[in-house]
Amino acid sequence: MEHAEAETPLNQFRLAETSDVGEFEESIRPIYGEVRFDRANPLNEFKARANYRVLDHSGIYYGHYGTRVKISIPYARFIAQGVTLEGVGTHTIDGVERTLDNTVLPNAVLNSSRINLDLGNTHRHLAFCMKPEVVQQKLSALIGIASDKKFSLAESARMSAAELQRFRRLLLLLVNELEDRQTPPSNVLLRELEQALMVAFLVGYQHNFSQILEARPNDLAPWQVKRVEQYIEAHWDEALNIESIAAAVDASVRSIQMSFRASRNYTPMEFVRKIRLKYARRMLSNPESNTSVTDVAYSCCFGNLGHFSKFYFEEFRELPSVTLARAKGFIRG
Repeated sequence: MEHAEAETPLNQFRLAETSDVGEFEESIRPIYGEVRFDRANPLNEFKARANYRVLDHSGIYYGHYGTRVKISIPYARFIAQGVTLEGVGTHTIDGVERTLDNTVLPNAVLNSSRINLDLGNTHRHLAFCMKPEVVQQKLSALIGIASDKKFSLAESARMSAAELQRFRRLLLLLVNELEDRQTPPSNVLLRELEQALMVAFLVGYQHNFSQILEARPNDLAPWQVKRVEQYIEAHWDEALNIESIAAAVDASVRSIQMSFRASRNYTPMEFVRKIRLKYARRMLSNPESNTSVTDVAYSCCFGNLGHFSKFYFEEFRELPSVTLARAKGFIRG
């Protein structure tokens, strides 16, 4: 089935487009390893398309193949949460077969000794691809324990319909942000959405750390919350995320998040934004002759000018351009 360019997710991040099965296999092997298309039927209708966007700690894959295909992966060294956009098919993981379609939104988690996919001719899908060590690191940050025990899904693990819907919404939100060419998202926002997807994956499945993850984390003492704030204030102009903050202050991500909500009524990353906006206002209010809003936004770790202006206005009730113009003497009173 043909799809207009505008309807193809991640269209500007093209990985492969070909009618040659072998060529397509080679193109996607860096993502999926020794993938093999066992059959494309009919072969003369095989018109495969793959897009792939690399993120900081993961990647998003989009694929459709133009005809019915059977795909096998002898050994997967990755974890991928799939979302069906259109069409039907099945996947078999370690001998357990499940249906794939976009009505009930079933999933395909690939972290197995053998995977087989049988996808119909209209099947289109997205997959959020993670390395196992990245998932392990995220899990350790959430629970505050650097365990030597490897993360593993429970036997026949399956994400509930509600959790999969949530994961789907987050994934499509991230894809939409990546496709915004008019006002590209900041790297900070992309990192946060990527992290949110990993959290949605970890809380959506039963695994060998679920009991610890679901337990209420210990609240931080007031001095510990203050320590987090001091760390953020000292490193505001660096690439901060909640994991790096948690590691620096020796606390779990969830403990920090819950304690901030309880005692400050905002999240740690909202505090990061407040501090960066404070410094942005200071720069705009005391400008050099060549100071611009763009330069200030980037200096304060805002990669998206539209988002910067929005957050600045919400915080100070005026646009950054107004602050700068007044400081340069263009606005009196």
